Amino acid sequence: MENILEQLSDLKIQIKENEFDQNIKKTGIVTINRNWFVNESISLLPKLITVPVRSIDENENDIMLQANQDCTNEENKLIIGTSLQLISDIISQKLDNGFAFISNLSTQIITSQITEITMAVHGIKRIMILDLSNHSDSKIQNKFYQSSKVLYASIHQYTHGLSAEERQFHFIGNDQGKGFNINIVMDEDCFGESEYMATFFNIILPVAYEFNPEIIFIPFNFQESKLSPSIFGHIIHFLSCLANGKIFLILNETESSEYSKKSVNELVGCLMGLPCKKLNSILKSISVLRPYWCCLQLLNDNDESLNLNDFLDNQKNNFKATKRGSLSKHFERTLRSDLKLDTIKTRTCISSDLEMMKHYNLIQSDHPEKPDRIKKILDTLKEKKLYNRCQELKSRYATEHEIHLCHSYSYIEKIKSVKFKSENELKDLSVNSHSVFFNSSTYDCALLATGCLLQVVDEVCSNKSLNGAGVIRPPGHHAYNKSCSGFCFFNSIAIAAKYAQKKFNHIKKVLIVDFDIHHGNGTQDIFLEDETILFISIHRYDNGTFYPIDAGSNFDEVGKAKGKGFNINIPWNQPIAGDAEYTAAFLRIVMPVAYEFNPDLVLVSAGFDGATGDPLGRYNITPNGFAQMTKMLCSLANGKVILGLEGGYNLASISESMASCVSILLGDICPSLPPINAKSKAYESIRNVIKVQKKYWSCLKFDDKLPNCEFIKKFKSERKQKNNKQTENNYTLRSRNKSKENENNEQESIEISESIPNTPEILSTASNENCDIDFLSAFSVIPLTYCPHLSEINTNLDPSLIDVNRPCFKCNGSKENWICLSCFECGCSRFVKEHMLEHHDTSQHPMVLSFSDLSVWCYICESYVHNDLLTQVKQMAYKSKFG
Repeated sequence: MENILEQLSDLKIQIKENEFDQNIKKTGIVTINRNWFVNESISLLPKLITVPVRSIDENENDIMLQANQDCTNEENKLIIGTSLQLISDIISQKLDNGFAFISNLSTQIITSQITEITMAVHGIKRIMILDLSNHSDSKIQNKFYQSSKVLYASIHQYTHGLSAEERQFHFIGNDQGKGFNINIVMDEDCFGESEYMATFFNIILPVAYEFNPEIIFIPFNFQESKLSPSIFGHIIHFLSCLANGKIFLILNETESSEYSKKSVNELVGCLMGLPCKKLNSILKSISVLRPYWCCLQLLNDNDESLNLNDFLDNQKNNFKATKRGSLSKHFERTLRSDLKLDTIKTRTCISSDLEMMKHYNLIQSDHPEKPDRIKKILDTLKEKKLYNRCQELKSRYATEHEIHLCHSYSYIEKIKSVKFKSENELKDLSVNSHSVFFNSSTYDCALLATGCLLQVVDEVCSNKSLNGAGVIRPPGHHAYNKSCSGFCFFNSIAIAAKYAQKKFNHIKKVLIVDFDIHHGNGTQDIFLEDETILFISIHRYDNGTFYPIDAGSNFDEVGKAKGKGFNINIPWNQPIAGDAEYTAAFLRIVMPVAYEFNPDLVLVSAGFDGATGDPLGRYNITPNGFAQMTKMLCSLANGKVILGLEGGYNLASISESMASCVSILLGDICPSLPPINAKSKAYESIRNVIKVQKKYWSCLKFDDKLPNCEFIKKFKSERKQKNNKQTENNYTLRSRNKSKENENNEQESIEISESIPNTPEILSTASNENCDIDFLSAFSVIPLTYCPHLSEINTNLDPSLIDVNRPCFKCNGSKENWICLSCFECGCSRFVKEHMLEHHDTSQHPMVLSFSDLSVWCYICESYVHNDLLTQVKQMAYKSKFG
C-alpha cells in the first residue's frame, strides 16, 4: 500500500524558501523506510527531523514484560523503540514535538505501551491521552482505568458492539482513577464541528488545564467523518498551550483515504507551527465528571428535584441524544480554506518609533504613563533576540482623514490646538484635565501611535506578514468619538478596525479583544451599534468602583440595535485575578464566541496593567498567562492577529509580558501554566455573562441545570474580606447614566477619566526604573511596588518589638511568625495555625512582615509589597535575625 508520507508529498504543501524557516518548530518523525522522503524541495517533509531507528532496549523490554505487554515482532520493536527515542528527545527538549507512523500495531496498543514505559523510564507523573478516533475501542481506557497519572479523553460516535457499554459517558474511571477517564459520546447526527469544538472548550481544555499534563499523546485514526480535516489543526493548536507543547502523535499509515491525508496534513502543519485554517451531548459528560474537577462545578445550577443517580439512569435508558439548537451552521463558516502561505514573506512585523516619547507630563515627571514604557519594551525585545526576528516597518503619522474614521473633526481640531499653546497654558490644561496631560508634542505623538498601528494593519491584511504588533503610546482604548480620557487621545485600535474594513475587501468582520485591566469604554462606545465588530473586554470592575466606574462596563451591556450581542463585557468583582481567571474566561466565553463569529481579523488592545507588579491594576497575570491568551487568539482569522499596546505601568512586567506575546506571534513554544483553578467569584462573573449573551450566541447554550451531586474535589475556601473599602482615588467620570443632552455636551469637552494614587511621592520612589528591576523581572513572586495601605503602617518603630524570636501571641509558637506593621502584634502564619490571619480579621490591620524571609504581605490587596517606606522596618528585622 502506498506510504502515507509519499501521499503527503503529493499534496504539494509548498512553502517559499526561507519563509517561516526561523520559526518552524523542531518536529521529529519516526519512519522505518527511508524512501518516504520525496519531493523534498516542495513539501513540509524536509523541515521534519528524522529520528534514527532503534529497537527497544533491555530495560524497556522488562517494563513491557512486567506490564504483560510482550513484543516479539522485530518491526514492532523498531517502531516502539524509535518512538520512545523521539519521546525522550521531546522530554529532554532536543525536539519540540513529533509523530510516528505505524502499520502492524493498532494506535491503541502502541499508545498503551509507550505510556507505561514513558512513566517508568522518565518518572512522568501526568500524561494526557487524547484519543482522536471516530470509532474508538477501549484498550487504553481499560489499561489506565484506575490510574490518576493518566488523563484519558475520547470523543467518539456511539457504536453497537461488545465494548459499546464501557465507552459510554458514565464510565469515568475507578478507584484512584475516578474522574480521569472522559468519554464524550455522540450520535452520528450531531457529530459535527460545532459539537466537537464545544466539547473542547467546555470539558477537555478546562480539565486539562487543571490536570496540567507533562506530555500529551494523541492516537489518531479517522477514516471518514463529517468533521473537516481543518478542525484537527485547531485541536493541536490549543493543546500546544499545555505541557510546553510536548505532543506526540501516533498515526496509522495504512489509512490512505483522501480525508486521512488531508487530516494528517493539518496535524503535521500545526505541530510545526503553521497557522490554523479558518474554520451537544456535553451536559451528560459534565454531570458525571464535575464531582472530580473544580473547573466543571460552578457554571451550572443544581436541579434540586433530581439526583445524579436518577439522572444517569434516565440518560442510559434514553441514550440517543437530541440535537441542541442549530450550532453547526455557525461553524460551517469557519471551514474556508483561504489560507495562502505562498504570499506571506515574514511571520511577524512590528512598528514603533521613539519619537512617541516626546509626549510626557510637564508637571508630574513620575506619572505612570511614562515615555520609557515603549523604550523598555523595545530594549527587552532586542535583548531577547525577538526584535530582529520581526519585520521592522517604517513608522508614519496617521492622517486626519484616517483619525476621522472614529473621531469627529471638531475633536481632532481641539487636540491639534494644543500644539500652539504656551507651556503655562498646557500645564493649566493638564491640571484641569487631571491625568490627561498635554504638551506641544501630544497631537503628533497620538497621530504617530495610530499611524504605526495602521502600518501593521497594511502589512498583515495584504498578506505580507502573518501577524504583527504595534509598540505605541499614548494608549487609545479610553478615547471616545468626541473626547479623550484615561491617558488616551485617539482610539488607535478602533481606527485600525474601521481602516481595515474600508481598505481591504476581504476584511468584513473584526474581533477586538481588550485584556487591559480597565474596561475599553471608548472602544465599546464607538462600536456599540456595529454588528461587524465583535468587542470583548475582560477587565476589573469591582461592582462599579474600579475605573471607569461606569455601569456600561458591566456584563449586561450587550450592545444596541444591530450591535446587540456584539459587545461582551467580562467584569471581575474580586481584588485579585490572574492566569486562572483569564484562562477560564477565554475557554468559556472568548474562544467559543470568537469561533462562532469567525472574524477575518483579530485586533488586541494589549494592556499589561493586569500584570503582576503593576501599581494601578494590582492583578497577577504572568507573562505566561498573556502568552496563553495570545496563543489561543492565533487560531482565528487564519492567524491574522495584531497587538496594539494600551496600558501597563511597571516597566519590568510590561516589557516581559509584551515579549511573551511577541514570542508567541513568532511561533515559539507556548509556556504552559501550573495547575490552575479560577476562584469561585470569577465563575460567578462568567455565569452572568453567559446568561445574558446566550440568546445571541448558540455556543453558550450549555448552562442548563444539572443534578445534585457531592463534589469529591472542592474549591479551596475563599476568605471573606471585611470592610474592604475601595481605596482608589476619586475620579472625574463620564457617566453612562446621564441624559443624552448632557452626554453630548460632555463629549465636546476634553476631560479626565482616570487618575493615579494620591501619593505620587510613594509611586515615584517605588516605580523608579532602578528599583530592583532584576528582582521584579524574575516573575516568580512579584510584589506590588505601590500599595494604598502603606499609609496604615506604624512609623513609630521600637527595636525591642521587631524581634524575630518573639512567639505567637496565641499559641506561643515560634515557627513562621509574622508581625503586624500597625500594632506590632506577632502571630503564626496561615500554614501553621493562622493566628496572624485571625488578628487581621479582628483588627483589620492590613500589612504584616514575615520573620522568615522579611517579605511584607498586604491582606487586603492579597499581594506582597516592596516599597521604600518598608526599608526601615525590614532593616530592623534583618538586624534582629542576622545581627
